[in-house]
Amino acid sequence: MNKVYFLQHSYEIDYQGASIERTKTIGIYSTKEKAEEVVQRYKDIEGFNKHPITCFYIYEYDLDKDNWTEGFVGTDEIEADFEILTSCFNEWLDIKKTPEESWEDDNYYNALCEVNEKVYKVKDTMELAVHISAVWDARFNDTSKTPENCINVATKVLSSLKLK
Repeated sequence: MNKVYFLQHSYEIDYQGASIERTKTIGIYSTKEKAEEVVQRYKDIEGFNKHPITCFYIYEYDLDKDNWTEGFVGTDEIEADFEILTSCFNEWLDIKKTPEESWEDDNYYNALCEVNEKVYKVKDTMELAVHISAVWDARFNDTSKTPENCINVATKVLSSLKLK
């Protein structure tokens, strides 16, 4: 199946006490390697270099296939799902904060966003567990989470959101 790789740069700014996401679509590429090459070129360009490399996101899409099959979801449902996801991760990491308090940590929030993006696209718990492990390693240089730890949180997330 043919795939494309959608590259974005996304970060948040504080505007009058509210967090606003700024996203730029960089391009769509025929291979992940080409998208990664663009990230390497752009990361040092003025403006982009003020943000960590983790602000670049590469999304893989299958061509000629519906990439969203979950039906219509409104913002209320999305916010509720993200709160559930955060609660699952707070429990997993033994973070004693509300989801809203947790989101104040930009790196943690962005890691949750990366996981959340994958939650609706995974085929099984193991695929989500592998993604969680990769996100935690990349964002926090944390390789202490065992595969079993990641499977447990993936199972909890998917069952809490009733997706699998």
